[in-house]
Amino acid sequence: MKKKSLTFEDAVKKIPGLEKSFCSELLALKRIHRKMIICSRPGIVSGSIDLDSSLERKFPDACRWDYGIGVNLRGNPERIDWIEIHSANSDHNISEMFKKVEWLIGWINEYARVLLFFQSRRFVWIASGSISFQAGSPQRRRIAQKGLIFSGRKYLIDS
Repeated sequence: MKKKSLTFEDAVKKIPGLEKSFCSELLALKRIHRKMIICSRPGIVSGSIDLDSSLERKFPDACRWDYGIGVNLRGNPERIDWIEIHSANSDHNISEMFKKVEWLIGWINEYARVLLFFQSRRFVWIASGSISFQAGSPQRRRIAQKGLIFSGRKYLIDS
């Protein structure tokens, strides 16, 4: 009998403070933010969490990350797309995003180690308004070097 692999939903339900945070598809995202996500095929999203709202009480002063999305990859364990919707109109926003991704990685390592099972993950920055740094700019290179995917105002979830 083949052993069932850990799903994003299973993992989320094991994390203190997130036990009731999992929602199907993109339902954990605020409605306005759902419009910024495009799915390449039906059923690609297994579920989502609103990390920011779920952890606000426990970490009120932290640079919390917005969302986590479970992505169904054909024949492979799920991928987690970590989505942050944030201003992108100044170099200061880049520094803020670096703090946010560092907080997220630290939080996973300290409080949510079960998420380390998912070797495939993406850290995605979706612009919430105007964008001051263009493709090929030094700012975009810095963002990429930090491991962030800057998607502009929309993000395509693909496999």
